[in-house]
Amino acid sequence: MNSPKILVVDDNPSDLALVVAALSDANYTLITEVDSRRALKRFEDEGPWHLVISDLKMPGMDGLTLLKKIKARDPLTETIIITAHADTSSAIEALGLGAFSYLTKPLHPQELRHCVGRALERHRLTAEQRRLIKELEDRDARRGREIATIASMGDALRSMGGPTE
Repeated sequence: MNSPKILVVDDNPSDLALVVAALSDANYTLITEVDSRRALKRFEDEGPWHLVISDLKMPGMDGLTLLKKIKARDPLTETIIITAHADTSSAIEALGLGAFSYLTKPLHPQELRHCVGRALERHRLTAEQRRLIKELEDRDARRGREIATIASMGDALRSMGGPTE
């Protein structure tokens, strides 16, 4: 299995470095960006992604706007919002927009690692669920075609005056 691909977005290079340091021991592919608009471009060009970790307050495009755009493009990508400017309304909004979690700075490495692990597990389980649903839908479609073929053969036999049972 490929290592989980994580995009980390924070306009503060020191905070970005702390996130990278906290996750560097894990088998993750970490891509960092200090500009939220460039981060969105990379998200679009270099996906698919497992997780995006984004600061809330950034110039140009804030973390909530980035979150909306990410979820619109790929609802399967998990997101974690991090902020030094936590308030209840932004936390509620982030979670309402589909963020997996909302963490406050200063980040605690163990808490971040735990949160990232849970977010990646949810991504894995959601992807597996989607795969299984598709497999069942494909199987149902095949069975539907088989039933239609059998019914058609029965109709052909009846029209030829052959046995009906």
